[in-house]
Amino acid sequence: MTQEVTQMMESLETTDDGNGDNRQQSKTYAKYSMDRFGDDMCGLILSYLSFKDRFRLECVSKQFQRTVFDSVIDININDRLIRQIQRTTITQTIATIATKCPNIETIDLRGMFIKCEHIPEVLRLFRDNCLNLREVYCNLRSNTAQLYQQFGPLVTRIECNDLSDTVVDTTSGQQLVNNLKTFSFHFYYPNDTQLLSAFVAHNQCLKSVDFKEMYIDLNDTIPEMCGQLSRLTQLRELSLRLGIMNSKTLVANQSLRTIGENCKQLQRLSLEFGSESPVLNVEALDSLRYYCRLKRLHLTINAAIDDQLFDPLRHCKRLTHLELYLPRMTAKAFINCFKNCPRLQYLYIHDFNDIMGAECLDELSRLPALQTLIIFFRRDYDLINNDFSDLFTRSAKLKCIRLHVNNGIKFYYR
Repeated sequence: MTQEVTQMMESLETTDDGNGDNRQQSKTYAKYSMDRFGDDMCGLILSYLSFKDRFRLECVSKQFQRTVFDSVIDININDRLIRQIQRTTITQTIATIATKCPNIETIDLRGMFIKCEHIPEVLRLFRDNCLNLREVYCNLRSNTAQLYQQFGPLVTRIECNDLSDTVVDTTSGQQLVNNLKTFSFHFYYPNDTQLLSAFVAHNQCLKSVDFKEMYIDLNDTIPEMCGQLSRLTQLRELSLRLGIMNSKTLVANQSLRTIGENCKQLQRLSLEFGSESPVLNVEALDSLRYYCRLKRLHLTINAAIDDQLFDPLRHCKRLTHLELYLPRMTAKAFINCFKNCPRLQYLYIHDFNDIMGAECLDELSRLPALQTLIIFFRRDYDLINNDFSDLFTRSAKLKCIRLHVNNGIKFYYR
């Protein structure tokens, strides 16, 4: 049954007490009018709109115009957004955003590549219009010195190619980066140890560091590098790609132990390495015993794993999230995993070798706290719906199973 919605937004009731100059008017709002809601309620409703839709719908009413941008506190400015809402030039588009969104506190510019040279100008516009601006995230491609001279205290998160882009201005020799919170860079070379030392000295507040590629010799360079990183006592998240480990396993373990012993607040760790031998000994992960506060672990190991993969994890009593990218993992790797990871709630497995069968599911069903299981299959799997239904029956807390196969996703819910 359709319901007729009145088109009248408000009506005026006029009363006359006999005095022609004394007329009283009162507003009666229509039942379905948005005017019944105050600006606070309207702003809350509009906060669920996408940023693009806010621009499209702001013309609905004056109340929309007053409230639609008030809840924009964090903004991600990228190429796609610029294309969607660009009306004239990039500068004028950004000026419009900065004017309409005065409550912005955080700006993420890492996805803006169309005109990287505009970043200093963009930041000036936001700094002048957004008095609550506290943090800026950006990629460094050019104008590094200019950027830091003007906006150094605001830039708290950086992605760049290598340390030389950020540590020292090659022209003046001036130290550039100070008091970062998050730092990610692509290339680390053996001769970067002095730059890393200077970088660490000026950024003791760092909470997240990501080394994407390292062209180093494990015996000579990794102890120095890990020694420098161990000075970052506020570190919460660390990502390292260590290259090949085999005869150098002891060196790497001792170096990673230094970080674990000194960075007591580290909660997220991502490690990626390979092995010269067909099978990687479990001792390669022995340093995990010193990461007692670890809650999330991401492991990428390009080598076969022996049957005690989960044994070193018994020291990580707080571990709740585990992601495994192990191209040569066997089904036996999950034996007794429930004893070593009693708090594990989230498990991601990239199944490169089609090992995920009934035997593996049987072991995983014994994880007492598991709530989410995600499996990425390289090709079709032999498991059937009843296997996953049975897994729900045996896992008291399991809520969701997500399977990725043949470019599709399949979900199972309790």
